Amino acid sequence: MDAATPAALETQLRQLTAVLERLAHVRAELVPAAATFWRGQARETYDRAVRDVDGEIGSTLDLVRFAQQNTLLALAEELRRA
Repeated sequence: MDAATPAALETQLRQLTAVLERLAHVRAELVPAAATFWRGQARETYDRAVRDVDGEIGSTLDLVRFAQQNTLLALAEELRRA
């Protein structure tokens, strides 16, 4: 086994974990609670935009979690082979 591979995977795992933490923070800061100060079409448009932003961040979180899980699996496999 190449010693650089587990080290690279561990670095990648730390970076992915940091990205997840930052994205969760961004989601909490960027996506507001439901607004009650608009009515009618303005309210619907606002609510849709908030849902869209939340959905995009959620999808990104899912992708980063998937990458994190795959990195963990790859790291475990590399360490098993050692």
